[in-house]
Amino acid sequence: MRAREIFLLLLLIAGGVFLTHLYNDRLYWHLDWDEGILFTGDEFSFDETLEVPTPPPSEVTIDNTNGNVTVVGGGADHITIQMTKRLWKQEKSEAEELANQIHILTETEDGTLKISAGMDQLRERSFHTDFHVSLPEGTPVIVGNTYGSVDISGTGVTEISNNSGRVIAADIRGDLKLANRKGGIEAKDIAGRCVIDSRDESVRLSHIVGPVEISHGYGKILLEDIQHEVKIRGNDSQIVGHVLRGGVDIENDHEKIELFEIGPSVINTSHGMVEINGLQGNLDLKNRFSKVKLNQIRGDISIAGKDLEVRAKNLRGAIGISTSYKVIDLSDFAGKTVISMSDGKVTLTPAPLTHPIEVTSKNSDIKLFWPGSEKYPLEARSEGGDIQWEIPFQVDSRKENGLSQIKAFFSEDQNPAIRLATTYGTIRIEN
Repeated sequence: MRAREIFLLLLLIAGGVFLTHLYNDRLYWHLDWDEGILFTGDEFSFDETLEVPTPPPSEVTIDNTNGNVTVVGGGADHITIQMTKRLWKQEKSEAEELANQIHILTETEDGTLKISAGMDQLRERSFHTDFHVSLPEGTPVIVGNTYGSVDISGTGVTEISNNSGRVIAADIRGDLKLANRKGGIEAKDIAGRCVIDSRDESVRLSHIVGPVEISHGYGKILLEDIQHEVKIRGNDSQIVGHVLRGGVDIENDHEKIELFEIGPSVINTSHGMVEINGLQGNLDLKNRFSKVKLNQIRGDISIAGKDLEVRAKNLRGAIGISTSYKVIDLSDFAGKTVISMSDGKVTLTPAPLTHPIEVTSKNSDIKLFWPGSEKYPLEARSEGGDIQWEIPFQVDSRKENGLSQIKAFFSEDQNPAIRLATTYGTIRIEN
């Protein structure tokens, strides 16, 4: 048997052993440069409990390396700490000997209770320590954890730093600052400011009283019932928000942004669709190489884009749009409207006008559906193109040297005016 075949056989045997241990829950994976990366054996657990006497501290900090952390604020006037030591060994006696070297460590300094796992200079890392801490409701808490989940509720001002694992924070009676490098985040019922730093995976926030700041790598951001402004700095973040009364300030790329019932907002994105249904206040939006869909906007709109499709309806406010190559389609609007388009198409179906409309375009077609039965002063110009007037009223029409022009209803100068201009495109006006 050649060396290569022997190597492949050994590799198959090693793979079979690995899968067997994994299937039987006898495999614990941990990277440690001094001890290696794999530990095998059965899991054994041992509990230790410590009660901290009154008076309670002004703040609690928990520092954990490998394991889960649960903190519950309740009605008790004292602090109870339970630590579960989970170890992977071949024999229970071996695990118990190691567990006896791991214990709850507490220290009080300047009113702060510090909780950690004491290890008697133990170097072996084939174990986890899970903390469950019960404390008085509203106690400020700081948690630092490396690998494992964190679940906190009923605390005061709270700060969480986690490297890997899911984090849940609920019913926080103050500000929340949360950083998680890898793992989902859920925060709800936060009475103060909420600051989130997440590299990836999902972030879900709901019922937040204070302002929100999110720094996000990639994944999904879900927001619901935020009373103050939401500021998001994302990269490949899919964003969905419902009832964001303070509006949003978003910088993002490549993924869809979908918002419902929001306040005044600023959005800067590219390569990602933006859809907004219901906005009270002004909207400042920049986007490229994608689409924008708007409905029920009660404020001024400013949209700047390139290769951007814009479709909007039910608008009550001033409108300013500049884009290229795609389609602008607006309906049921009446505010001052200024549009700049190149190499695309503009379709307008306004409500009875309260303010003027002005469209300037290049290499683009313009279609206007006349707003109701009222007469509005109209001037249309197409250089190198054509004008189609499909309304049963006489107009002043001229065409010379490649320039087509029409004017209508200029005696109605008390009404808002409509001005349409294009080059190398057709302007069509109909009922």
